[in-house]
This record gives sequence, C-alpha cells and structure tokens, in this order.
Amino acid sequence: MILRQAFCALLLTLPLIAVTACDNMTETKTQPQKIDDNSLSQAVSEVLERDALSARSNIKVTSLDGKVSLTGTVASAEDKTHATGLVKKVNGVKTVNNDLEITTPADSQ
Repeated sequence: MILRQAFCALLLTLPLIAVTACDNMTETKTQPQKIDDNSLSQAVSEVLERDALSARSNIKVTSLDGKVSLTGTVASAEDKTHATGLVKKVNGVKTVNNDLEITTPADSQ
C-alpha cells in the first residue's frame, strides 16, 4: 500500500518536474546590437580605404539605420559594383544605395 502511494505520488510529480526543467532550458536570444550611424559609416569607410579601390575613387559614406549610401566617383562600372560588394559585407549594413558616378581621366580634368 505504501509503495503504491509513493508510486502514485511520483507519477503525479514527474510532469511538474519535466515542465520546470524544460522551462529552465529555454534559450534566451539576444537582439543583435544596433550599430550607431557614425560607427557604421566609419566601419564602411575603413573597409573601402583598405581596398585598392580607394586609389582610383573618391567615395563619401553616410548611413541611417543600417542603410548605407555611397556618393562620389569611381573609375569604372566594375569599381562601382565592387564597392557595393565590399559594403554589403560590413556588419550592421542592411542595404546599400550606390549613387557613385563613373568618371574617366578626361572627366576629371
């Protein structure tokens, strides 16, 4: 009889223990840190400056809420595309608005 009562008590308690244990195992997800606009613009500028592209371009970077805008000049369509690719890899960039103009050496005289 005592064994039967202990067994019943155990059966009633197990679901409660299981629910409590599962609740404690819930993973808390943190929101990705928002990068402020100035820091993001600086990070993008540094990436562009480290690339060979910087020798043949004049790029100004601005950002607002992860949306990066590029203005200025580059030497070719390939450079313009390359700049967009570099910027998209920077942490915190959501979108890239590439308004770079392509200039030839004759245009800059």
